[in-house]
Amino acid sequence: METSKDKIVVIGAGIIGLSCAFRLIRSGHRVVLVDANAPGSGCSTGNAGHIATELVFPLASPETIMGAPGMLLSRHATLSVRPAYALRIAPWLLRYAWASRPGVYRRGTAALMSLQASAMDDLKALLRAAGASDHLVANGSLLVVERQQSLRSLSQTQKKLEACGVPSINLDAEEITERAQGLGRNLAGGLYFPKTGHVTDPKRICDIYAEVIAREGGEFIRAHVGEVALCAAGGFHIKTHSNEDGAKTISADRIIVAAGVGSAALLEPLEGKIPLDTERGYALTFPGCSPYFTIPVASYERNIIMSPLDCGLRVTGGVEFGGVDAPPTKARVEALKHHARELAPAPSGVPAEVWMGRRPSLPDYLPAIGESHRHRGLFYAFGHQHLGLTLSAVTATIIAALIEGKPPQVCIQPFRLERFSKKCVRFLAKEARQTIT
Repeated sequence: METSKDKIVVIGAGIIGLSCAFRLIRSGHRVVLVDANAPGSGCSTGNAGHIATELVFPLASPETIMGAPGMLLSRHATLSVRPAYALRIAPWLLRYAWASRPGVYRRGTAALMSLQASAMDDLKALLRAAGASDHLVANGSLLVVERQQSLRSLSQTQKKLEACGVPSINLDAEEITERAQGLGRNLAGGLYFPKTGHVTDPKRICDIYAEVIAREGGEFIRAHVGEVALCAAGGFHIKTHSNEDGAKTISADRIIVAAGVGSAALLEPLEGKIPLDTERGYALTFPGCSPYFTIPVASYERNIIMSPLDCGLRVTGGVEFGGVDAPPTKARVEALKHHARELAPAPSGVPAEVWMGRRPSLPDYLPAIGESHRHRGLFYAFGHQHLGLTLSAVTATIIAALIEGKPPQVCIQPFRLERFSKKCVRFLAKEARQTIT
């Protein structure tokens, strides 16, 4: 058994775990990173690379609830539920609907705004410390509209964003074409977000963090984490298993659970049941395809985003509820291919590389960030859904502050796991009844 009183163990080597580990090592902490897979090999590999600081509205919203039937029934639907998973996801969806009430939605928006306020600056600082500033392109992004009837809705969205401090510039069809040549359809207009950006290769960012962590004395253990248990003498035991080393136990005073969709199972014995599920997202990458546009382009109607990356053109989008283990769904891949062909046709003869990732999502669409109120020294950072890369550095800054006993830069109450406790749910239900009466 390994024992170290000053060791911080980070479980999970996705972009969140890597960012936390790197941030702590830069502050002089000794860090051990544990994951069964190579660093950045999950959702951190195939995402759009978009630094989406404009996304301050939780997806748990009244508008999404109203629009969900249309998204489900569309011929080329970007939202779907695998029939075999429908019963299992039903409790999560009920919590999602409950979190979409106007009052909860407003509080969720304020919480996301607090994270997004410094997300880009924190990311720039972390990338600079890693010597990777040249991998960030902070030149903004576009949101394009194809139908004239969508312009009014887009205008309302712009006003809401402005009220939340998100700047945007309204562009007509000609201005959109100038900024993003090569799009395959006539466009009605769109918005330019000047304070957003993208990284040139999401996986490369993870690799750079991992390389710097190793160079600065961090340790990476390639093993599956089967259990996190309390140690009788204080601290925690992390029980691992690998093909090379068999079963082992790592002991540490402080741990950070950043294991994505696997976080809930690890924390359940200590924190109780956590309503974490997975959104299966799909991506198409056209290797060597350099689009005429140089910044990410998102579609208002299609719910997809296209990014010009070092590896080629990447098109991502869609949400499928189907659990962790099921293979990719052909219909979802074909739907994404359809939208890609319609909006930005790839050169003929360039086959698409298909990828599917499993976004860890909580029903209120806020991440879980904080320290356990039951067990001191147990920290968590997961559930970032579509915003893992965007919120990676600000999350690392918050976790580092909590570990060092400093006040974090934002109020973390909205992100604590206690919001899912039975006591909290009863309080919210009582609050809702009083509001109605």
